[in-house]
Amino acid sequence: MPEQLQDMAAAGMLPPCRLKGLLVDDIYQVLTTILESELQTDIPPLRPDTVLDDLPGWDSVSLAGVLLAIEEQFQVNAVRRDLVATTGADLFRLCKPA
Repeated sequence: MPEQLQDMAAAGMLPPCRLKGLLVDDIYQVLTTILESELQTDIPPLRPDTVLDDLPGWDSVSLAGVLLAIEEQFQVNAVRRDLVATTGADLFRLCKPA
């Protein structure tokens, strides 16, 4: 987990690592934080229709880091088919257990 997320989790600023009881907006906020940490820049709040290629610094290396952070934060396992994520909705889908 990126250091910024670890600090936020330790401070109780992130919701629990389970989707049960989380609101959609909470999940998108966590995803926004993950993206900001990975891209090392502020971004607008992530939305389902956010095009990831439009984010500054987004590339395949960023995708790999984001997938790892999603796996750790939401306690899920990404599979090879998940390596294609083009929108905020795609990242949201990865947060749910299979």
